[in-house]
Amino acid sequence: MAPKEHKYDNLLRKVYELIKSKGEVNLDELLKWVKHNEMGPFTLSMILEDLRKKGLVQFSGGTKVVEDLLGGVELPLRVSVKISEAEVSKRKKIEKREKEDEGELSHMEDGLYKAIRYLNRYWSVGEIRFSIDLKAMGVRDVRKILRKLLELGYITVSELGVINATEKLPKVDGGERLPKELADILKET
Repeated sequence: MAPKEHKYDNLLRKVYELIKSKGEVNLDELLKWVKHNEMGPFTLSMILEDLRKKGLVQFSGGTKVVEDLLGGVELPLRVSVKISEAEVSKRKKIEKREKEDEGELSHMEDGLYKAIRYLNRYWSVGEIRFSIDLKAMGVRDVRKILRKLLELGYITVSELGVINATEKLPKVDGGERLPKELADILKET
């Protein structure tokens, strides 16, 4: 008697692995698999019911009566892996974290763009003035933006806290900087 139970457990595991690998299978896929594995619809119905009772799968889409040697067997039209509440909670946390990361990334990109645009206009500015102006422009974390600008080589910061744009700084909004020399400013007036 033990070998039959072992074979049944093996079939149960194989059916579950099939469903798990696809996430959801329809009745036609299950019947093809059953035929290929020399199993009948009645055995499939027992296996599916056992998997449902164990909380591993769920049925959807209604049922269909499939003819078997033993008569008609009612089978679900779709079977999918049932996700535990803990796993649902875990997935929701991951999705929430991903959305927060996306939001933070878009704020970072937006802040970086604003800083680059600002530095295109004011190529040399004090760190405090820079921070105040960027915060007024809606940048959340000026320190992160400064670090990123330094990493990219777009700015240098002097010992006295003066931020200077480098030649690597991309040109945006026309890309025209204010003149660097006082003499140039005086010539224009």
